[in-house]
Amino acid sequence: MSRTQQKIRSDIAEVGWHVVRVLEDAEGPGFAYSIGFGPTLDHPEVVAFGLPLESMHVIVNLIGAEIRNGHVFRGGDATPSILEGHPVAFRDVSSTHYDDYLSQAATYYEADHRELRVVQCFWPDANSRFPWDDGVEPSCSDSQPTLSTQKPA
Repeated sequence: MSRTQQKIRSDIAEVGWHVVRVLEDAEGPGFAYSIGFGPTLDHPEVVAFGLPLESMHVIVNLIGAEIRNGHVFRGGDATPSILEGHPVAFRDVSSTHYDDYLSQAATYYEADHRELRVVQCFWPDANSRFPWDDGVEPSCSDSQPTLSTQKPA
């Protein structure tokens, strides 16, 4: 087992989940995602894009705390409880994106013979418009690739 996978397993055992942070590069914006919400909280993992890495790390941890307190976030849901003053929305992530974006989670779940389920957390622009809304600021939609086949509500 690699050191990375050992760290992931250690964090899941101690905290309940691990957060992976991926730097922005020529192929796309930075992002962060959870590993461990499934086995410890019976909840889909969460991925978020386009904000500073530290902010996304905090957001994933806040979502984990909300889940631990009994909240469930499924594709199609929205909630005002994560980002102060702004709602966030969730969409189911297509499994076709797991290897490209969530490879460490896919490795972890495969090793444990579990089914990986993931939702993407979307944040709005300054006018509370999401990437799929008309008139959304381009920086909001450009920094949040949609990994879902789910149609926006």
